[in-house]
Amino acid sequence: MKRILSLLVVLSVTVCLLGGCSIAEKLGIGKKFDPTTKSYTPSKEIYTTGEGVYITLESVEFVDGQPIFNVDWHNETDRLICFGVGYQIEMKNGENWESRMVEDFPIIEIACMLYPRETGRQTYKGQFFDFSDNGTYRLFVEFYFSDEQGGSGTSYTCFEVADK
Repeated sequence: MKRILSLLVVLSVTVCLLGGCSIAEKLGIGKKFDPTTKSYTPSKEIYTTGEGVYITLESVEFVDGQPIFNVDWHNETDRLICFGVGYQIEMKNGENWESRMVEDFPIIEIACMLYPRETGRQTYKGQFFDFSDNGTYRLFVEFYFSDEQGGSGTSYTCFEVADK
């Protein structure tokens, strides 16, 4: 079994209201994710600034009509990495990526450690973001190397939102 150690680091509290947006309606799939419908389209590309550390979108589930993104973290390096539960969801607008956050929301900052050559699962809630427009979205995260060399990087995974 893969090992992920969690440490409570920081508590940041703000408020978020989502409004009437429902990604489940935009994807046309109801409240439970159905992998046979291919209702989300993850990118096959690996997007990372740190060679050997990246994320992949494995599935999307719906709880009370809100999306939960199941993301696998991959550490193919010889170094220990640290990542948090903080994240951003953005939509591509031309050549730019724009945040789709409705408002600031509460995040308990948890640092997760992923050992060299291991994979670990993290879930991210979509309820704090607006998915009302069709297009390409990305879930964007940061990570840090937890050794004397230090350093940091970013990774993201893409998916499409479209009407039925």
